[in-house]
Amino acid sequence: MSVDIYQDPAQLYATRPSFFEDPALDRLYRMFLNLAEEVAVQTEKNDTLERVLIEKGLLQTGDVAAYQPDQAVQQQRISTHQDFSARLLKVLTDEVSTYQAKK
Repeated sequence: MSVDIYQDPAQLYATRPSFFEDPALDRLYRMFLNLAEEVAVQTEKNDTLERVLIEKGLLQTGDVAAYQPDQAVQQQRISTHQDFSARLLKVLTDEVSTYQAKK
């Protein structure tokens, strides 16, 4: 399936499949699936990384759980969380943008 990136967002939204009578439930469903996909991918990446590091002797079991981030790492994580939230809420922000463009 190809998507015309120059297509009007309102038309693109109108072509999305609908699963529920209430459009809000469809949005919530898409958000849930986006979140589930993110969690699955991150879980697999984390598992792979930890296993590789343990196999190479660079990490011991339990090191990840015991890690205490410093201030710089905490700030970077806050930024990462904000980016993640923006991706998760994209369904809603796109709809608001489309609505505002119609005014």
